[in-house]
Amino acid sequence: MAFGLLLPLLPWAARNWITLHEVQFLAPPYIQLPGRYVNRGFFAWTNTWLLRYHDIDGVLFKLDHEPIQMDDIPASAFDNTEERARVDALLQEERRSLEISPEVDRQFAELARERTARHPLRTFVKIPALRTATLWFTPRTELLPYSDGLWPPADRWEDDAVDFSVTLALGLINLLYIALALASAWRWRHEGAIWLLVAFIFVRTMVVAAEHFTPEPRFVLECFPAVLALVGLVWARRSA
Repeated sequence: MAFGLLLPLLPWAARNWITLHEVQFLAPPYIQLPGRYVNRGFFAWTNTWLLRYHDIDGVLFKLDHEPIQMDDIPASAFDNTEERARVDALLQEERRSLEISPEVDRQFAELARERTARHPLRTFVKIPALRTATLWFTPRTELLPYSDGLWPPADRWEDDAVDFSVTLALGLINLLYIALALASAWRWRHEGAIWLLVAFIFVRTMVVAAEHFTPEPRFVLECFPAVLALVGLVWARRSA
């Protein structure tokens, strides 16, 4: 199986060795250009609080393109007013040049270490768990001309009834798929092959929720062939 997974990646790795002079079997996690500085400290800091798709648009996707304002960052990103003031001071440079220098990035990394030291369970358990909910239970409308907002329902309905109805319907369909897949996994739990599907879904989810710097729901779409396979088994009959 390992050889089968490696084989289709060899041409890509060869191309990167020839072009970039690097051993690179997959695209780099930060999708950076060769020689481009990666703000790993800033991303480490956002990993201590970022869990909603809205915050990805409002903060991460603005880096290098738009000034990041303090109102764009949720209150959960700060443990106290002093920490909020530190972040505000660090972002002054980004608002001027739309970039974060290595020195400022190192200060963001230190801030991330401090937040993790104060609340390790928040960084390593709570945030990945809430990100998992974002990945799996957000209505999948990011590539459609609809919002993903459903709350407060009365206001959303009054603003745009069609948008609210389509978003709600897609969210309920998504929930139905997940519920059927869970029921199927439980029904066929004694079959070893089922655990291969479950393991793939679990590992993919954990990698995105805990390791990736953007918990975008599209990153678990690769799991849906396995989800649909489980859903189909809900109605399968056991062999005699």
